[in-house]
Amino acid sequence: MEKLILLLLIVFSISSCVTKSNQITKSKNYTTCPTDGTCSAQIIVDTRALIKKDEYGNSYEHLTKDTNYVLLKYAYDRNQLNGVADSHYHEIIYLSIPKDVKRIALIGQSMKQVELIYGRLCNCRNTTGYYYVNKGKVEVVKTDLGYDALLDIEVNNIPNVITELSIPFEF
Repeated sequence: MEKLILLLLIVFSISSCVTKSNQITKSKNYTTCPTDGTCSAQIIVDTRALIKKDEYGNSYEHLTKDTNYVLLKYAYDRNQLNGVADSHYHEIIYLSIPKDVKRIALIGQSMKQVELIYGRLCNCRNTTGYYYVNKGKVEVVKTDLGYDALLDIEVNNIPNVITELSIPFEF
């Protein structure tokens, strides 16, 4: 709880210097992880994520070495249901952040600058795979311990559990 309050104070104090058009305000109750699963957040240095397609048109993640980027990875694994086959459900979010960026706040189509990728892996007909996100808001602030991220995203025609997120990524 103390980390969340500290994060909010940092985000609000830094964002107060930003022009109104690029400012992201926290207006909803943000959570870090749904109660029905486990989540992890990690920083992968010198890496960025891209989406590629296989010969059947299915999308997949491709992590590539790039010394100009830091990759923030957030993953959610829903607890499997006992006695139910194929009940696995996994969501993943990648943000490719240029190393020299101290703070970035993006809305809508401008989110392409961080190549925000959403992945949904499950036994879900026609809605599993990886997608670039271009609806919503993202704010990332570099800290002494890593990065603080605030996201509010929507994936086109894909139901997703992780739509709002406020979390520190630490080295």
